[in-house]
Amino acid sequence: MCLAGCGKDAAGSLRMPMQDIQQNNVANDAESGSAGNGEFYDGADLEGSVVEFSDKGFFLSPATTETEAGGGQVMTQAAPGAESDDKNVQISYDDHTVFQIVNLSISSQKEISREDTDKESVKKQSQVCVFGSCQDAAHWTADKILILRWQ
Repeated sequence: MCLAGCGKDAAGSLRMPMQDIQQNNVANDAESGSAGNGEFYDGADLEGSVVEFSDKGFFLSPATTETEAGGGQVMTQAAPGAESDDKNVQISYDDHTVFQIVNLSISSQKEISREDTDKESVKKQSQVCVFGSCQDAAHWTADKILILRWQ
């Protein structure tokens, strides 16, 4: 599925201008019940999609940001089924990890609402933002996981 403003590169990775993502996705914290300033990408340590689950969490196919020739930034990510095991990152979480669903508008590219949830809401191929600490390049412990849902 390609979203408005998205394209695919030659390898089939989804591409979305970072400027669209970062500038447009701001929620009113009082209305959404979220903590922080509402800019859900600010401070995220990892972004990507859930590939598979483990006993303590899940494996994430990370998205990467590239700078285009004109200076704009584009986020790319492996297409479903084209993920690479050697690039996947293991995400661990515990009973103290905060889970939230962030509902986003496809047409306006903005955050509509945010709600608290639990780990059961994370599904295979869920788009997520992970906030936490790095154990090493392939292992992270999550303090907060945002599940992105486009509507």
